[in-house]
Amino acid sequence: LVRNPDFHRKWWALAQLAFDAWTETIPDDQKSMALPNLEAFRKRLIMWAGFGEDLLMPDGRGGFVVREVAKSISFGSMNQATFERLYSKTIDVVLQRILPNRGLTEKSLREWVDKVMSFA
Repeated sequence: LVRNPDFHRKWWALAQLAFDAWTETIPDDQKSMALPNLEAFRKRLIMWAGFGEDLLMPDGRGGFVVREVAKSISFGSMNQATFERLYSKTIDVVLQRILPNRGLTEKSLREWVDKVMSFA
């Protein structure tokens, strides 16, 4: 399947909504430990959704350490079917980790993203 650019933008709208909601819920005394921007947050979101990969990286002392990094969501790196799975898993992550106990359902979150997209 060819990647759908509108669906890609939809994922970014979901990521932005999640980032905004997440930053609003961080207690003031913990804000310094928070991810600093949307780019860092979206990488974490991708990994929370199960789309990370382990890389062997130098540890600066002559050895190596395994680090998880977010998989690329570029059009050349992820096909449409995989990207759709990422979107569904991202919905799950937002409901479970970012906005738990808010009474949101998968359907209501998807509708919220659709409304945001209609204003873009």
